[in-house]
Amino acid sequence: MDDINYARKWNLKLAWYAANGFPPFPKYGDKGTVIWTNDTGGVKVPDWRQLAAEAIGPVAARPSRRGPGTRPRRPSD
Repeated sequence: MDDINYARKWNLKLAWYAANGFPPFPKYGDKGTVIWTNDTGGVKVPDWRQLAAEAIGPVAARPSRRGPGTRPRRPSD
């Protein structure tokens, strides 16, 4: 974080989360944990998945996007 103002705001945000039961990973509070990634140099999806697996356990992969023009189906009444 080269931007001092951004870093200051980020640290305030982390402190707020910790005070409200979400300390930074690898710690766990009464409500959970906060995880984040450093995307300097680009997004590294395998690293994201590894961090998520360490924090919450393995999760089955599923498509994250719908095709163009598709809408979620409404439950029938």
